[in-house]
Amino acid sequence: MNKYSYALLALLCPFLVQAQTNALDTTFRAHQKYYVVAAVLTLIFAGIIIFLVAIEKRLKKLEDWH
Repeated sequence: MNKYSYALLALLCPFLVQAQTNALDTTFRAHQKYYVVAAVLTLIFAGIIIFLVAIEKRLKKLEDWH
């Protein structure tokens, strides 16, 4: 395929894919569970960042010691 066919495919992809709603999606929206999921993911991400910063400080201390 050449670059024009890839461009045409990229332009047609949004029309080929249809979003579907299901019962789980409706339930999450009705009970506002999206906010809980977003909060949990944010806490996990923040915990990973804090952990990595703490390890970086320890490594820096060990590098400076030698």
